[in-house]
Amino acid sequence: HTRSLCDWSSDVCSSDLISNDGDLARAIQIARRVGGMAVGVVNPHEGRQSRHLAREASFMKTIRRGDLASAELPVRLEDAHGIIEKPAEW
Repeated sequence: HTRSLCDWSSDVCSSDLISNDGDLARAIQIARRVGGMAVGVVNPHEGRQSRHLAREASFMKTIRRGDLASAELPVRLEDAHGIIEKPAEW
């Protein structure tokens, strides 16, 4: 995780991370302090927020359940190549 977040280049100035994993706080800290990046954290869990991420992030947002649900693909998709169905275990 740390390595992927810290693989920045000179033309990248910001990044958003979808996670609530406090283990990523060090990677955010490095990206902000060494790389000069703005790093926003988007939390996929309502009601719980990692204190470690909040301390290091440029900003914190939470994905609302309704927004997440409205962004999901339908259970069944069909195109010229065939049918794709969402696995039952999802």
